[in-house]
Amino acid sequence: MEKLNIVSFRNRPYHVDCVQWNEDGQLALCLDAHVHIITPLIVGLNSKEDSYKHIGFSKPAPEPELKATVIANGDDVQTSFLNEEGYRCANWSQTGLSVSQSCLLVVVTTKHRVLLYQGSTKNPLDNDWQLFVNITDKIKEAAIDHNYATKINPHHTLYAQWSKKIIVTPMASKPCLLALTNKAGDLCFWNLTSTTVEHLDTITPHKSFVNLVQWSNWKKGVEPNTYLAFTVSSSTNGTVALSSVLVKISVDEHLITTVEDILVSVIHMWFEEGSAVTTLIKVQDDFEQEASHLRIALSKGINVSFISLTVDGNAVHLEKEWVSYCLQHSGLGLAGGSWLSDFDFRCYTMEGEGMQFHFSAEDMLVLDEKEQAIISTKLVQKYKYQWMEEQAKTEEDDIISASDALPYIFGACDSLKHMYTAVFFTMRPTVDVHYRVESLEEANLTFILQKPRASEIYSLLKDIDTYVNNPNFCNFHFILVFLKPVKGLIREILDYLIEDDNILPIKMWYEKLVECMASGPTLVGNQDLTKSIYCESSTIASRIILNAELEMKNYRLIAYESEFTQICAAAKEKTTTHFLFYIFYFALQLPDERFGQFSSDDRNVLLLLCDYALYLGINQLREQCMDIYMKLQEKCKMDLYPEIAYCSSPDGPFSLVSREKCHVCDEPVSAIGDSNLAQCAAGHFWELCSITRKVLYSPHTRKCSNCGSKSLQPSNDNSLTDIILNHCCRCIYCGGSLLKT
Repeated sequence: MEKLNIVSFRNRPYHVDCVQWNEDGQLALCLDAHVHIITPLIVGLNSKEDSYKHIGFSKPAPEPELKATVIANGDDVQTSFLNEEGYRCANWSQTGLSVSQSCLLVVVTTKHRVLLYQGSTKNPLDNDWQLFVNITDKIKEAAIDHNYATKINPHHTLYAQWSKKIIVTPMASKPCLLALTNKAGDLCFWNLTSTTVEHLDTITPHKSFVNLVQWSNWKKGVEPNTYLAFTVSSSTNGTVALSSVLVKISVDEHLITTVEDILVSVIHMWFEEGSAVTTLIKVQDDFEQEASHLRIALSKGINVSFISLTVDGNAVHLEKEWVSYCLQHSGLGLAGGSWLSDFDFRCYTMEGEGMQFHFSAEDMLVLDEKEQAIISTKLVQKYKYQWMEEQAKTEEDDIISASDALPYIFGACDSLKHMYTAVFFTMRPTVDVHYRVESLEEANLTFILQKPRASEIYSLLKDIDTYVNNPNFCNFHFILVFLKPVKGLIREILDYLIEDDNILPIKMWYEKLVECMASGPTLVGNQDLTKSIYCESSTIASRIILNAELEMKNYRLIAYESEFTQICAAAKEKTTTHFLFYIFYFALQLPDERFGQFSSDDRNVLLLLCDYALYLGINQLREQCMDIYMKLQEKCKMDLYPEIAYCSSPDGPFSLVSREKCHVCDEPVSAIGDSNLAQCAAGHFWELCSITRKVLYSPHTRKCSNCGSKSLQPSNDNSLTDIILNHCCRCIYCGGSLLKT
């Protein structure tokens, strides 16, 4: 990724910290005229694909122009309405919240509209971003009155930030709150639903414009079914407020999680005596530990300030003071930063300097000069390269005699595992008079590799062991598939491990996954079919491999290609075998009378799946197939002697039998090998359901958001087919979300 060609733009951001990664490995770059969504891709030297995808989206039609009126009071002037509408900020939610099961992007415009965008609901693979909802009018309706003087239109939104997801159980829906700030000093809390957002509560921690807000993670509250999070907000009058958000949660029988009640309160206010405006807030916590802490980093003018607060139950201990560091080489403050751990904070000044601080458990603040030198060296290399590129493109008459420039950083953000940093910067010539107007200066997006390649390989191998084998993770695949951002993590790890001249790191990573994939079924007897299908330790590894194969579709591991192809084939076979084993096991545990009551569709599904297992030559499923054939023959009066005989003594490859009729000409339909395609005797082609192997004759299907495989939609008739489809709520191959088409 660090070798990715620098992407150039001709706009400036409204705020610093304008670059944001999401959990799917995408970047949002919020500039004053456009919001750009950039997805770095893994491509090889011989690939014709671009090394990144770059898209944007359009704003909805603007509101009607205001009629010309005489303004007698200067406080009533709204300068934002005198210019063309641009963008103030754009922030990502966590993944899995949109209809397409990806991230939502909340955007605040310079005319104070609040717009929510999501990926395509029909085909998430085409990167088409669409407006999900415009909540500007709802915000005005939910505005509250104030007992102090405010500016005109105090409800106007200035900033927006998503909370983390509230996770009650892995399978239940995961609500998320949206915090909005406004001119009056309010924090407005909204709850995300399947179709819109609903107002929950509003508090007023400040008495002036609230320019920033950040969330902590959620932790369990003291009372049952309650969850607690904290917000840190700042105002243009210099104050910083800590507020608590306590919600009461319920989960119904359909695993729908509802926010029943909310209690929001201001805990403490800092810097009331007056100080510089806060331009950056970053929050870190360790709420998963018994003795938990909330750590806050602020940029206020030329000072970077830190504080660590102890959280005990629902209470926060406020006896500690801020610890500050005065920036020696900056007059503008920080442009971006990220917590690397509970104690380390990496940041970048607007003047282009990289820094790293260690804020110890004893509240000692130390500038890590060694790391600072490493970061600054990498930045200087990027600056020099970019300035040479700009000089090479400049016409000869305009070249500056003193060929030198200074960098200015507008935003910087770390990737999920902090292996890469995206930096948005510009180069300005060090002369009194610019040889071109500032609006024509290019700003550039580049990437920095923070950790030397292969240095983290053993840590990544240890992570695989943790994911797969550690019982304390309680079937980590529930967490990996249903909670964790799989796509973004795998994309970052692969980009880090792949080297054209060193195949060893990626080879070691795949070999570790193959080792973890070797175990057999361990969840026999589990009553939860969904858990059995998705939580087997060995399939964690196989689905990671299949996701990695999708990410590497434009990259050839030339020195490892044959082994890689075999590994991917083995992973798909493992996942298929595992899925069929538990479907057969579930069916065989049903009472005998239930078998006799199967509909023709249910019988067909069992036959299709058994035929598929025998065709693939999966020997460990042959005994289960024979039991199902015998049970169907006995209870449903079916003639299945050829299938039973083949299971007893297989002789050569199994010949697939036509179990369905063509919906066009009524001719028999047969699957084409092990693919998800079928053809009738008259030549009509059909797609097959990846779960039941039935013909997809209806346009109302489900499609995997990751690999594109299709399946039937559940019909809610409590048949065996419906039970299987309901329990297979994710793609059985890669674990991607299944979206209705």
